[in-house]
Amino acid sequence: MLIKSFIFSIQFLTIFPVKLKQINKKMVKSSTIFFPLTGLLIGSLNYAFFFLLCKIMPLGLSLFFSVAFLYIITGALHVDGFSDTVDALMSCKKGKEFIKIMRDAKIGVGGTLAVVFNFLARFLILANMPSHNIAEALIFAPLLSRWHLSLLSNTFNYASVNGKGKDFINKNTINFVISTALFVLLYIIFDKKLIYAVVICTLLILLSAYYFNKKLKGITGDILGFNCEISEILMYLFFLKENFIGGILYAIIY
Repeated sequence: MLIKSFIFSIQFLTIFPVKLKQINKKMVKSSTIFFPLTGLLIGSLNYAFFFLLCKIMPLGLSLFFSVAFLYIITGALHVDGFSDTVDALMSCKKGKEFIKIMRDAKIGVGGTLAVVFNFLARFLILANMPSHNIAEALIFAPLLSRWHLSLLSNTFNYASVNGKGKDFINKNTINFVISTALFVLLYIIFDKKLIYAVVICTLLILLSAYYFNKKLKGITGDILGFNCEISEILMYLFFLKENFIGGILYAIIY
């Protein structure tokens, strides 16, 4: 069952040609355990693509196409949720109307701008990042953001009666503990200087999810996608300068 859950996490979070013939709700719920591992796979492949591009083209172009490659291998799954959530936020609606806007197949002006901002933010941050931090940023950001998906999906309830994210979002302490243990094991590969960035990013993501939970009495798949994208961009900012996020918070507080 666990192996199938891992395969399903790859099937769901990427466009890789792995398909399970039979999928049940238990498998879907337990797949969140392996989100961090799938995130590491996504990040590693993205870095490998970037590394190969650097052999044949300038750094700027390599980074541009690497961001595009990340969108491609994930099917822009979370970018879609990001744009839908921004559309709903800009509508200033609440409750069912907010969810209805997120589910609208048509993308609004706010959602379009959000996609453009998302791409440009990633590219510009990476382009201005010290070159020795790029590899770690490309690999670690997807690892952390997918763990955040597991954290939120196993901490909050679903905000609607039905929807694509319903089978993922349910309070499940065991799944969360196992997922976190897996994340910690993967985390020790990286420099321990990341610890405060992980804590700060996680707190900000929880605050974001809490806001939506209070607004909608739960969260949705689009909100998971929104927070996944925010998580990655925040980690990119950390790698842009090691005290970047900490410096911003210090300036706000003091």
